[in-house]
Amino acid sequence: MSGKHGNSDITTALTAINTEIDETLSIADSAATEIGLANAEVDKAYAEVALANTEVDKWLLKLL
Repeated sequence: MSGKHGNSDITTALTAINTEIDETLSIADSAATEIGLANAEVDKAYAEVALANTEVDKWLLKLL
């Protein structure tokens, strides 16, 4: 086997590398979107807990 590669071999390899990078970036973008959505849901849950705590505090004050 020859130690030299033609330009078409190099171009093919670079194209494959670029394709893999594009796929990786797409996966990372999707993950970032999902993380953002999850964070929004956590924020909503936190707000609900805060409201529930306020209601519990109101009832506890009435009992005292």
